[in-house]
Amino acid sequence: MMICGQPLKGKAIMQFEEEKAMECGNLSSSLQKLYIWEKKLLKEVKVLLFQISSFALNVWWSQFLALLGLTLLVA
Repeated sequence: MMICGQPLKGKAIMQFEEEKAMECGNLSSSLQKLYIWEKKLLKEVKVLLFQISSFALNVWWSQFLALLGLTLLVA
């Protein structure tokens, strides 16, 4: 367990506690909060990019098949 970025004595496993870091407000806790936020943002961006690319591919295939006179079967 960590309090304000400092590990307690005798603890081998350091576990970040967001509430404790928010109370402290030092540089290491600010960086930790920023890291957590960026990690969450990256995950959200990856999901959105996957959705956009999937939609764009579907549109492309629909247009391509329409040129051939075929239709896209949607399950």
